[in-house]
Amino acid sequence: MNAPMTVQSHLFELIKNKIPHELSFVHEISELLNISYDSAYRRIRGEKELTLDEFRYLVIHYGLSADTLFSSTQANVLFAPRSFQKNKDSFLEWLQQLLTEIRLLASAEGKQVIYSAKDIPIFHYFQVREIALFKEFIWLKTLFKLPEYSDKLFSVTDSSDEIYQVGQQMLHYSVRIPTLEIWNDETITNLLQQVKFYWESGYFAGEEDFWILCDKMEEWIKHLRKQAELGFKFIYGTEPEGQEDSFKLFYNDFILGDNTVLMLSRDRKTAFLTYNFIYLLSTNKPEFCQEIEDFMHTLMQKSVLISTVSAKERNSFFNRMLERVYKLKTIVE
Repeated sequence: MNAPMTVQSHLFELIKNKIPHELSFVHEISELLNISYDSAYRRIRGEKELTLDEFRYLVIHYGLSADTLFSSTQANVLFAPRSFQKNKDSFLEWLQQLLTEIRLLASAEGKQVIYSAKDIPIFHYFQVREIALFKEFIWLKTLFKLPEYSDKLFSVTDSSDEIYQVGQQMLHYSVRIPTLEIWNDETITNLLQQVKFYWESGYFAGEEDFWILCDKMEEWIKHLRKQAELGFKFIYGTEPEGQEDSFKLFYNDFILGDNTVLMLSRDRKTAFLTYNFIYLLSTNKPEFCQEIEDFMHTLMQKSVLISTVSAKERNSFFNRMLERVYKLKTIVE
């Protein structure tokens, strides 16, 4: 009798860590299982065992791994994969899952994101429509090799679709979350290399599309620089307004590994590691998340803070990125 109840207690502990502090834990369980508050309390306290269907529903709804519940090896770190099938609908569902994570974090107390960025953090792309459309084109044509994209060419006149709309919602919530980001030159130049490759491969619908995208990248880089200068994020094309000192950008010219993200709140920590370019592995294991957090802070100590302070270093970094856009334009001149 004790073993199942221990697993049940562990399950509710993991679920509680996934629910923002402001929400009622008992209410969430009651609503999900369609039971009374009293019945929810009895299950949470271990006075009544969950049925197999209830257990399965909770595990699936909160994206938990059964291995996490039954593993007895503390040294193991078990990850939940955040992958998707190689089709547009599945990718959209994946983005909607990210939106849910970001929305929950935005409403949590003590929220913060620490991001070691080998590539631009995904929500930045959605600041400018043309850049978001170009990244979507790369994902669907080259990364996922969707059949309907095999002969498709990139055009800035493509209409906005559901992916862009979800990205806009992600941006809306992300600008409200205090963020520490660690970049280097490669962070932005990866995108510039992709634009160059697509032009030279003949994947642009026309020369005008290339010029417009380059112009938008200039505006985008200047917007990124403005956010770093002010120390807070705000949506492109709007008046600068945000929480002071909520965007800290660090420049590291020595080492930066793969994209690693740590979401923090008063009640929980979640680490995300990338694989296969865009897929994610996530874990809430406290020891592992603490190890990631410690490493991130060590990396920041070996980096230069270029937001709000260090104007010379900040301008030098962003001016190099602008120069690379200017140089990119010369390939069609």
